[in-house]
Amino acid sequence: MPAVAVLYDEDLIDDSEGVSLTDVSDRRSYKRASMLLKANLFCEGRTVEGFVLDVSLNGVRLQLAEEVPVGTEIMMALAGSVHFGGEVIWRQGNIAGLRFHRQPEKVAEAFAGLLPQTCLEEGYA
Repeated sequence: MPAVAVLYDEDLIDDSEGVSLTDVSDRRSYKRASMLLKANLFCEGRTVEGFVLDVSLNGVRLQLAEEVPVGTEIMMALAGSVHFGGEVIWRQGNIAGLRFHRQPEKVAEAFAGLLPQTCLEEGYA
């Protein structure tokens, strides 16, 4: 099992609006936990390899081998068998944010063994 650390804020840029999201903790519904998991993204007829850098119940931050544009619909595969549909909602170079289409309860089930309990609780800001 990978080591997991809880993050409280990040320094990200929303590529679609060019705004700093340093104070995102006010807008987050769920805690994020850092981790390093291999991921494959299936989008636009191609596969893009990458790593999950952090995760919450409504999305992940990814480091990708290739750029994927904001607004791209993807299917992300973890460990070859856990699949999540989502949309790229921000990007800065090869780092991107993906918002899941799945309900948070379903994401919590999939990540139950990997995330700290506080990250699995709904409504935690």
